[in-house]
Amino acid sequence: MKKQLILAIAATGFLFFSACNKDKKYSNELSGETWEASSLVIDGVAETILPSLEFNDCKIYQETCSGIWESEGHMHGSSTSDSLVTFAWQIRDKGKTLEISNQTEGEAAVQCWQLSGVYQLTRNSKTQFDLTSNSTQGYPGKQVVIKLTKSEDHSH
Repeated sequence: MKKQLILAIAATGFLFFSACNKDKKYSNELSGETWEASSLVIDGVAETILPSLEFNDCKIYQETCSGIWESEGHMHGSSTSDSLVTFAWQIRDKGKTLEISNQTEGEAAVQCWQLSGVYQLTRNSKTQFDLTSNSTQGYPGKQVVIKLTKSEDHSH
């Protein structure tokens, strides 16, 4: 009986550790990198203004992860006086879910606010993440599909 109990505890610990590992693995792949939306489809309609998401370095168990949202006409490196658009992000559910939450007010943050929500990670690799949601702030009940591709431009 003791042996079975020890095995059960070890198995539970392994499953918990594995789940956390996937959260951490995918967070590490996003963290410190810029990802370009190569495709954004809202309710079956392809959008033409594609954002770029810069995920700041983050220790996922010790802090709230943040990033910079850039979309056409609202680049943080541009000479306009638009405010910097920031968002909070978190990977959870054994690496199956990504939540994005706008943290900025104003016109520059409209796209970030509209696309804030809980996404299912339907594909994740070192160079591409596919996100799907039916519960974004700006499009509740409509399917939003974003394909993120790792940016080759590391000048940020």
